[in-house]
Amino acid sequence: MSAVAVVGGGWAGMAAAVELAARGHQVTLLEAAPHLGGRARRVDWNGLAVDNGQHMLLGAYKASLQLIERLEPGLVAQAFWRLPMRFSVPGEFSLRLPRLPAPLHLLAGLLRAQGLRPRDKIALLRGMARLERQLAGDGGPLTAAAALQPQPPRLLAAWWQPLCASALNTPLQEASAQVLAHVLRVALHGRRGDSDFLLPRVDLGRILAEPAAHFLHARGARIITGLRVASVLPEASSVRLSGRDFDASFDAAIVAAAPRQAALALPAGEPWEALRRDLLNLTAYAIRTAYLRYPQGTSLPEPMIGLMDEAAHFAFDRGASHGQAGLIAVVQSAVRAPLGENSAWARRCHLALRRRLENLPEPLACKVITEKQAAFACVPQLRRPPADTPHPRLMLAGDYVAGPFPATLEGAVMAGLQSATQLSLRLSAESASRCITQSPLYRKIASPDA
Repeated sequence: MSAVAVVGGGWAGMAAAVELAARGHQVTLLEAAPHLGGRARRVDWNGLAVDNGQHMLLGAYKASLQLIERLEPGLVAQAFWRLPMRFSVPGEFSLRLPRLPAPLHLLAGLLRAQGLRPRDKIALLRGMARLERQLAGDGGPLTAAAALQPQPPRLLAAWWQPLCASALNTPLQEASAQVLAHVLRVALHGRRGDSDFLLPRVDLGRILAEPAAHFLHARGARIITGLRVASVLPEASSVRLSGRDFDASFDAAIVAAAPRQAALALPAGEPWEALRRDLLNLTAYAIRTAYLRYPQGTSLPEPMIGLMDEAAHFAFDRGASHGQAGLIAVVQSAVRAPLGENSAWARRCHLALRRRLENLPEPLACKVITEKQAAFACVPQLRRPPADTPHPRLMLAGDYVAGPFPATLEGAVMAGLQSATQLSLRLSAESASRCITQSPLYRKIASPDA
């Protein structure tokens, strides 16, 4: 089988490497960071295993869940806490979807929602209907804010703005209405469990990076961390990768690095300029997480609550999910530069929590983790690069490649699996064609003297 390199050890790169190894290829996985995981990995802090960003999956993330289960059967049930979708801002607003078939669960949840007037509930349904029309191309490419108008300000603050920021990592005023509509359709109009929230119970390294590394090592793959690939040079029938103290050729490669790193590594000049331009035109927004450690016994009223604060969208009780008593993670998505000073933002997160929780003590310690290039801005009419490149033996993989999903872990896994499958089939077809054309029978038939 062919020797294939995968550049980038995030969820897209790991998915691609696993698929290639399962198909019998000799895989080399190259990651610039000291460990695998990309923007969803474990971080050690004061004796605690936290993550480089608080994540949550949906029941609709079929590719991700199947990959995790494929690597370690039974891990999904062990590693995730499955909860019916809920949005709750203590003292303000509460919407919970019961365990009913879709879309009855949404209607029942709206009927029983607390803190919403009847006209607010009707407005929310109308907003969803307006977004749905975007999928049919009705009304042209709009921002989510434009497509939703008019919506009550309180509904925007409690539901639409935090939902859009967390799902698309893009502010409501800039986000693509069509992509937001697709996310809502997948989550709310599929099977009942598709809308469930899956909160991790263990660190993210345990969920994918460690099982993927074990799977790859068992199949003879090489994993090289701490090595940044600076140059990707396609040759006639191979791809040459170069970096500091590294230079090697492979039969094929998949670049699953972040958009800017991928663009800088690809060749300059035609026919690569259009692809490089598409990659460099992807504007990134940051996501930051404040881990606030309070005295033991401090907890949230629910595993996850909204905060209705521009600088603090959601809070997660890691004591309830991970057994890390007193630890609360506060997340802000769609963050624009300049980000400001970490301690000032962590203080604002604490104040946002204190507005929702009575008698909240001062935090004993805090840690802020910022992913500056967490995800691309998902704006209307965004030109996303294709997985294919001008060279048939080189492909891209990442949550940013052309597809219906925004920058999610599910989008990354789907891109990695699809690129690996397509590349493997392409290599197999080339190999079969070569065997046929080199066979004595073919030469005899093709000979002019035959």
